[in-house]
Amino acid sequence: MQGKKQVKESRQKGEAGHGAEMEFHGSLRSQASIKKEWQLKSLLKTCKAQIGLWERKLEPARQGITRNTLQISSGQGMAHSTLQRYVAEVEEAKRMIASFQEQAVALQKQIEALQPDAVKASERAEGQKALAIQVLARLEMDRKLDAALEAVWGILYSRAALTSNIHEGAMALEFHSALNLDDRRFDALLHALPQDMAHESEKWVTWFLGREDERRPCAIHGGEAVLPETLFSHNAFQSGDCPNLTEAEDAEITRIIASRNPIAPPPEMARKQEGPPEEVPLGKIHWAMMR
Repeated sequence: MQGKKQVKESRQKGEAGHGAEMEFHGSLRSQASIKKEWQLKSLLKTCKAQIGLWERKLEPARQGITRNTLQISSGQGMAHSTLQRYVAEVEEAKRMIASFQEQAVALQKQIEALQPDAVKASERAEGQKALAIQVLARLEMDRKLDAALEAVWGILYSRAALTSNIHEGAMALEFHSALNLDDRRFDALLHALPQDMAHESEKWVTWFLGREDERRPCAIHGGEAVLPETLFSHNAFQSGDCPNLTEAEDAEITRIIASRNPIAPPPEMARKQEGPPEEVPLGKIHWAMMR
């Protein structure tokens, strides 16, 4: 018994130590931070597109001012209203460009603020290690719970055997068959007790700490995909990322991205569409005269 206890304590210390040494490179930032950056970058892209749009409007308006000013100054034109319109367009474009540029600067600052500096990265790493230690400590507690439940199961089975003997003795003494032998409460408890709790806990810990053996680099293509966040990884990915994934995670990401894209036609239909147009027999061509 003492030997088993020492083995368990050694395993617990080893796992706790391993938790303290773990580095979670796939979750240097939280999923919330990654998704916030995606949102800000999308807004920044739209903002820059607006700047480009108004810059393209600005140049012809400036050319219109130059052209009309020269014409009026040389006595070749009297379209003052046209000149005023171009002046108004230039002023509007400048205001819009300045407004979007100011917004772009603010968005860029927010994006940069999401990037952790050395201090924040160190604090997060320490928090992750502390959480990993707690996760492993709880797993050991679940194993102890399994051992305790196993002991309770043994007691309940022994009690059930004694109840059976009591029943036989009572029947031999001609007690009524419906005699209350105080067995129902314990039978219900026996059937209600869970089994193998630690096994499910180990599966969860393996997933949460990213300890699956079959992880491999997988390139992400076709868009964004988000899986439940773990201590091992923020699990928010975009095209161009190459995270270490399990086969199941890779399949789920592929499914998520494919569900957002239009369904491609079957290969044979695609080949048919790409081929030359079918010839129409001369007799089936209907001619019409243009009026």
